[in-house]
Amino acid sequence: MLFWALKSTGELDGFWTGFASRRHDWKSIVVWIDNPALETPKIIAVSMSTSDTTYNHPMASDYIGTNTSFRVRYQLGLGSPNMTFTHLDGEYQPLIMWEQLTDAARVALNESFKFEDAEMPFNDEYFEKRLEKARPL
Repeated sequence: MLFWALKSTGELDGFWTGFASRRHDWKSIVVWIDNPALETPKIIAVSMSTSDTTYNHPMASDYIGTNTSFRVRYQLGLGSPNMTFTHLDGEYQPLIMWEQLTDAARVALNESFKFEDAEMPFNDEYFEKRLEKARPL
């Protein structure tokens, strides 16, 4: 599971097109691979969070990239802000594993950490539930 902590998802401090919205949010993507023991596993499915409790399951033909990598972007539109595939170039984001976090960071994230109403997707309380919701059909 990859995740992003996003501040101010609205255009103006919690408002988007005149409607109140979250000022902070978590977005997550679950990447399903064929065999984690392989040096270069292949991506078999991707699930993108659309809210705290639901995931979109795009078809493999929607992926823009290869069977070992893809590009995503965070976009604002009608409804909730979301993640989507893109062909645009961007920056590589560092991958930090849960085990690489300090003990203090893991404790803080496990204390039901929320940005307002947005639930943190990968702490001990929510991780298994999120994986189940993200499981491809």
